[in-house]
Amino acid sequence: AFHRLPTIIAEMILGISSNKYVLFLLINILVLVLGCFMDTYAIMVMALPVLTPVIAQLGIDPIHFGVVFVINGITGMITPPFGLCLFSTASVAKVRLETIIKKIWPFIILQIIVLLILTYVPFFSTWLPSIAG
Repeated sequence: AFHRLPTIIAEMILGISSNKYVLFLLINILVLVLGCFMDTYAIMVMALPVLTPVIAQLGIDPIHFGVVFVINGITGMITPPFGLCLFSTASVAKVRLETIIKKIWPFIILQIIVLLILTYVPFFSTWLPSIAG
């Protein structure tokens, strides 16, 4: 924060494109790749201070972004090569990791489809909070 690093990174991200859908897709890809190697909470601690000003400038609803971010991180945790949930599942089920990786792909594809729907149709992530408040 002292060196304004989050602000500099946010300006670099906004310099890529002014289209919020393109940037949202790039953010999704970044979080998905990070989720393959890191825990969702660690990604939140690292990325949210940088991405929050970006989504504010793009006019993206913070609730919508939060839902997409969490679903994206969860998807990354079941995605090989280092999906943390895969190791836990293999250990509990006493099954080889390779067997689980072969069987998980249909679920990953469905999860990515849901992620894209949530990303580009904000109604699904903002409807319930909008009726509650």
